[in-house]
Amino acid sequence: MISRPETTETAEPDGVADTVAEVRPEREGAVRRVRKVRTSVRARRPSARNRRTPFVVLVLGLLGGGLVSLLLLNTVLAEDSVRATKLKGEIADLQLSNESVKTELIKLDTPQQRAKAAADAGDVRDWKEPGVITVPADDEVSQVSKVGTDR
Repeated sequence: MISRPETTETAEPDGVADTVAEVRPEREGAVRRVRKVRTSVRARRPSARNRRTPFVVLVLGLLGGGLVSLLLLNTVLAEDSVRATKLKGEIADLQLSNESVKTELIKLDTPQQRAKAAADAGDVRDWKEPGVITVPADDEVSQVSKVGTDR
């Protein structure tokens, strides 16, 4: 019957382990043989923590990129909202200005204002013989006097 060797490892600073195998003799009087075998240390499998690191970095990168994208989108929308608010304010100011111009035009279009403007231009009202302007079918303008009317 062959006995199984027992192995022990001792670490050395150069990263190589010495493996010592001792064979136990089957009999008591037999000589012990000791073999010294030099083997290099096997590379360890990366731990589960080390295997997860690239995945975690990828997920964090995607989340960070998504967050930055949402921030930029929100900034652009806010900028457009501010611009729209400014334009609405400008439109309101222009509408107010338009209404004031219309009100001024209505004030200037009264009969009193027209009479004053005509007097300033040198037109004089002829109260003795008022006339009516008629447009015949051949588009010639002629003045017809109506006697006996106050207008």
